[in-house]
Amino acid sequence: MHLRSRARSPLALVVLLAGAGCTDLGVADLASTAQAIVGGSVESGFSGAALVVFNSQTDHAICSGVLVDSRHVVTMGFCLYQGVTSIQVNFTGDSGTMIHQDSATSIGLSPDYNGGTPVDVAVLRLASAVPGTVTPLALHDGTITNSLVGQQVRIVGFGTSDVNNDNSGTKRSALVNITAVETDVFSWNGTSANGCAGDGGGPALLDVGGGQMAVIGLDAHGDMACTDYGTVLRWDVIRSFVNDAIAGRVDGGTSADASSGHDANTGGHDAATSSRARNGSIERTE
Repeated sequence: MHLRSRARSPLALVVLLAGAGCTDLGVADLASTAQAIVGGSVESGFSGAALVVFNSQTDHAICSGVLVDSRHVVTMGFCLYQGVTSIQVNFTGDSGTMIHQDSATSIGLSPDYNGGTPVDVAVLRLASAVPGTVTPLALHDGTITNSLVGQQVRIVGFGTSDVNNDNSGTKRSALVNITAVETDVFSWNGTSANGCAGDGGGPALLDVGGGQMAVIGLDAHGDMACTDYGTVLRWDVIRSFVNDAIAGRVDGGTSADASSGHDANTGGHDAATSSRARNGSIERTE
């Protein structure tokens, strides 16, 4: 079985960024009539869901992310691939309208990531605090247990609507039902809705009552076709690392700037081309 990591290096985004110099990225220009994350719909809410663009000298890749406070975004560590020279974070509102855009640097790269574990997270610091039009997402403060099996969560991301489309950049969401909870992750059957390339790092949100949605994990990976299943890195597993990175208490795995990404020779991987083994399977980023 092949697993897909949720990173994307889309041609449409590369062309747009090349023409805009990475400063005038208009997410509305990337809007597509195609539905879904996969099987969902275009999403105008959750302003704290981020489109994160990782630039190198020769390429661009995107992931999704979660704004956890006014200055910090959390995404998947595999997005911060070797050779990244700058990071741009974008927040959108109704109809894909850009409401805020800023540069960011990496302040924490999980030391638990070694090419064989799903605990793979990066913490980014924005150059300045977001305006009031962008709201950080609420974060679940409890422990994820088997009691969540059968419950519905909403996944939000900027990835493609299916494996054959280069239409990353539009915020989409879908509802999925949790089918299994494991030590570091939880998962769902993805036959009706799923994440896909570019959704990595996007939030999985649970209704915790009173109409409030809270982040319980980050979209991590799934099957190559984006039609079978999806897997989320549990928030309770990475919460301490994220808090330590924000507070400046991270000793290992910290990258001082955007150029310090995973090295393909030491268990990391380039967001465009490489793959890594996990539990006897190949997890491939495209």
